[in-house]
Amino acid sequence: SSSSSSSSSKACAPHAAGHDQLCSSNEYRVRSTGFMDTLAVTKRVQSINSSVARSLESFNVSKSSVACKVMWDKGIRDFVGYGLGAAMESFQPLRAYLAYAGCNIIVSESFAFEWGVNFLEPFWNSVLSDTIWTEQSKFLPVCSTPFFRRWTVGPHVKCEADPGVFSDGHQTAFWHSPYYNKAPFPQFRDLLLQTFGPRLAAYRPPFKERYAAFHIRHGDRMRIIQHNNFVLGARFDAINLPSLTTVLRAQWPDLTKVFFATDDATEIITATKMNREGSLTINWTANELRSLGGTLKSQWRKHLSTQPAVNVALDDMLGLAGASVLIGGSDSSFFNVARALNQNLHENVQRPFPWCFDVFTHKPCN
Repeated sequence: SSSSSSSSSKACAPHAAGHDQLCSSNEYRVRSTGFMDTLAVTKRVQSINSSVARSLESFNVSKSSVACKVMWDKGIRDFVGYGLGAAMESFQPLRAYLAYAGCNIIVSESFAFEWGVNFLEPFWNSVLSDTIWTEQSKFLPVCSTPFFRRWTVGPHVKCEADPGVFSDGHQTAFWHSPYYNKAPFPQFRDLLLQTFGPRLAAYRPPFKERYAAFHIRHGDRMRIIQHNNFVLGARFDAINLPSLTTVLRAQWPDLTKVFFATDDATEIITATKMNREGSLTINWTANELRSLGGTLKSQWRKHLSTQPAVNVALDDMLGLAGASVLIGGSDSSFFNVARALNQNLHENVQRPFPWCFDVFTHKPCN
C-alpha cells in the first residue's frame, strides 16, 4: 500500500480528510450493499440451474416392474389458490423425494405452456399431448400423500408406483436422510430458486439500488394464530407497518427505500400516508385486490387465483427475494419461502449482518 495519490495503474480506497489514502496495484473492491442487478441475478440463477441438474442426475427415472409415474396437473393458479408460500413449502421437498424415488413426473402440453408463460422453470420429466395425458391419467388412483390430502381444491395429481413408494414413512425417512439434508439436495433451497429463476432474471426490482422489504400477513392467517395461542395472536395483531418501520430505523437507519408486500388494504393506506410524509419511499405491487384487515377468512386455502392475482403473488415474492434487508414474520409460509429465496439468491453477495429480522419471534433470521 501507499499514501501517494491514485494513478492509472493503482486503485485507491475511499478515505477521510486528513488521513492517508491507501492504494494498491490490485483492483479495489467496494463493499457490496446487497443489491443485485439483473446480470448478478442471471449469473446466480445459471449457477443454481447447474447445481440442480447435477443433483437430479444422481437419480434415474424408475425402471422397476411398476414404473413410478406421477401425472401432475396442479398449475401455478392452484399454487396461488392454496397459498403460494404454503404450496411451495410442501411442493419442493416432494420434488426432491420424487427424484430420489425415480419417479417420472408427466405433464400435458397445455400445463407446460401455462407454467412457461409465467416464467417458471420446468420441474417435470416428460410432456404429453393433452389427449394422451388425459387418457393415461384417467384410470390412475389419486396420489395419497399428506400434502395432497390437504390440497383438496383443484385438479387431483394421479400416481402409480410400487407399493410403499408414496408411504408417509418412506417420505419422512428421506427428509431426515443425508440425501435431503446434505447431498445431492441441500434441502429444497436450490429447487426453490430454480423454479423462480426465469422470472427472477426477467423481473424489474422496485428500486435500482439497495432496498428493504416488509411482509405483513393478516386476514385469514389471524384465525389460525389466535386459535392456537391467544398470546401469539395478540403479538401477531401488533405486527403492522409502523412496528416494522421501527425495526428498520433501529437496525438499518440508513435505509429509506422499502418494498412492501401485504394482504391488508389498511396497511396500504398507512403506507400512502407515510409516503406523503417523506421519511420513507415505499413501493408495493400495483393492481392487487386487498381487503381491509387482510384476506377474507372464507378464502382460507381458496385464495383468488386469476391471472392478475397470480402475477401479483409472484411479483410480491420476487420483491421480497431481491431485498438487501428483509423484515417479516416466520408465522407466514409466504415470508419463510421469500426468506429462503432471498438467502440463496444472495449466497455469494456481501451485505450487512444481520440482513433479516423476524418480528414474530423478535429475533434476527439470517
